[in-house]
Amino acid sequence: MGRRSDHTREQLLEMAISSAYKIIKNEGHAGLTARKVAADIGYAVGTIYTLFENLDELSLKVKVLILEELYSEISDIKIGNDPESALLKLVEIYFAHTAKNELLWKSIFERHDSADGDLPDWYLTSVAKPFSVVEQAMKPLFPDSDEDAKKAARVLWSGIHGIASLAMGGHLDVVSGESPERMARDMVVRYVTGIKAA
Repeated sequence: MGRRSDHTREQLLEMAISSAYKIIKNEGHAGLTARKVAADIGYAVGTIYTLFENLDELSLKVKVLILEELYSEISDIKIGNDPESALLKLVEIYFAHTAKNELLWKSIFERHDSADGDLPDWYLTSVAKPFSVVEQAMKPLFPDSDEDAKKAARVLWSGIHGIASLAMGGHLDVVSGESPERMARDMVVRYVTGIKAA
């Protein structure tokens, strides 16, 4: 395929990221290749590598979209002074979201062989946005320490994501016969109860 110049760099970036998103949604993280993206947008493979340092950078751009979608669903939750209710609502939305977008969500913790070094700051900023909602929900439990609320939010949501990941991988029955949502709800209740009692 010859060179083309039908689109600006910004348009090409948007096209490539949109194409990669579609591929991951339909085929999973392993299905993403520069050749597929190039064919989908009608450009040469080399164009993809003028836009992105490597395939991992492109996949990280898709992950930003995935995280933004989750954030848009949870950011309107009413965060009051009842952390347990807010966290249970977050669990409900989270599991509904991951069920609708299973292959996309699985890709969040997968990286390509081209991955090199630490995750970039622009990606970590996107990761922090959904966590910020959980932190706000935890805040009434730690009125004097934003840092403790942040740590507790990360611990709790890592556990909830672990349950979701086991469920998506078909391995949850090794741990429990309970539904993943029920296990996550139990985790929230027990975690909040433990913090209040500490």
